[in-house]
Amino acid sequence: VKSNPRLRLAVDKALAANMAKDAIERAIKKATGELEGVDYEELRYEGYAPGGIAVIVDCLTENKVRTVGEVRHAFSKHGGNLGTDGSVAFMFKVKNAMIKAGLQPEESGVTMRAENDIKISGETAEQVIKMLEMLEDLDDVQTVYSNAELEQ
Repeated sequence: VKSNPRLRLAVDKALAANMAKDAIERAIKKATGELEGVDYEELRYEGYAPGGIAVIVDCLTENKVRTVGEVRHAFSKHGGNLGTDGSVAFMFKVKNAMIKAGLQPEESGVTMRAENDIKISGETAEQVIKMLEMLEDLDDVQTVYSNAELEQ
């Protein structure tokens, strides 16, 4: 864990969210393939939430069929729809856009930030929040990114 800053950050976030140490260790074993007889693969799903909000969902799973079904269900239950590969990812290329514009970032990290956020409020915001929370609660989901900007 000490030699892997991404893993250290993930463990720190899990501990801050009061996740049990057993669950953290199990998740690490799952991610590193240490659980015997189980092959995991990384998957990325893209789609749209209500209000035209772009969403990217990164997963780690041993059962693609189950995971895509769960992700699709979360999208459709809350008025969104799953898209094809690349349907929204092009909107999250901030670092490359900066470099093309002649700007050199002082630092960069592993994250997905949208080039343009979309302001949403009211019922649409409620639907989007419910959808994003449902996606984040799925066991195989690692990270959920969106370009939603909630108005105060």
